[in-house]
Amino acid sequence: MFYQGSAIPSTLRENADTGALMVEMEVAALFVIGTMRGIRTAAIATADGNVFNQGDYDPHGTIVADGKQKMIRVGLNVAKRHQLEEQAKAQEHIFESQSQKQYLDLFRE
Repeated sequence: MFYQGSAIPSTLRENADTGALMVEMEVAALFVIGTMRGIRTAAIATADGNVFNQGDYDPHGTIVADGKQKMIRVGLNVAKRHQLEEQAKAQEHIFESQSQKQYLDLFRE
């Protein structure tokens, strides 16, 4: 399902002019598969340079290292929040089941 070339011809300048903040190629496949399979999908990225300023590229510099640290913190916070939400849903389900059982028990007496 992947085709050679762009669906709509574009350049980096055209993308930037329309509001794109970055170019990222690898995560697109993750989102396509997630969409096709109905799986919630997310990605976090950090910039390692500016394509309009080639001297700005430094994938091992402090800006990228700081960006990676921030990505890790954000990812861990999202995972923690997701887990807490899942636990809350499970507790609600248990409470609902117990409440329904108690309610039905009232009518059985």
